Amino acid sequence: EQKRFLDGLRTATRGIAQLKDGVNRVTRAQSGRDAAAARRAGRFLAGLCGSSRAFLKRGRPQMNPTVYDDTVRVKARRLVTQIDSLISYTPNCESSGAAAPSSTAVEVTKRMKTYDSALRDFRLAIGLPVKDDTSKTAKRQ
Repeated sequence: EQKRFLDGLRTATRGIAQLKDGVNRVTRAQSGRDAAAARRAGRFLAGLCGSSRAFLKRGRPQMNPTVYDDTVRVKARRLVTQIDSLISYTPNCESSGAAAPSSTAVEVTKRMKTYDSALRDFRLAIGLPVKDDTSKTAKRQ
C-alpha cells in the first residue's frame, strides 16, 4: 500500500513538473519586451494547467495517507491536501492563464511553495533523500 502511495505521488509529480514549466515560461517571457512571447507563454501556461490536472487527478486516488503510521500520516495528509489544492486551482489557472499570465503564475507559484514544503517534510519522514526546492531551476553550465 505504501508503494501504491509513492506510485501515485510519482504520477502527480509529473503534473507538478508541467505547472512549473508553465510558470517558468511566463517568467522568462515577461523578463523580455516581446508582448507576443508573453501572450504565447500565457496560452502555454493555460494548456499546461489542463494537462497537469490530468496527472494530478490520476495520481491522487492512489495516495491514501492512512497506509502510514501516525507521525508520517500527518505529513502524508498535508501533502495530499496540497495536491488537492493544486487540483482545485487548475481549472481557474486554465481559464485565466492566457488572459492574466503573470497573476496566474504568481498564484501557482504560491501553491507550489507550500507543496514543495509538504513534499520535503514527507520525504524526510519516510527516510527518502530530500532534493533542493524543486521550484528552483537548474543552472546551465
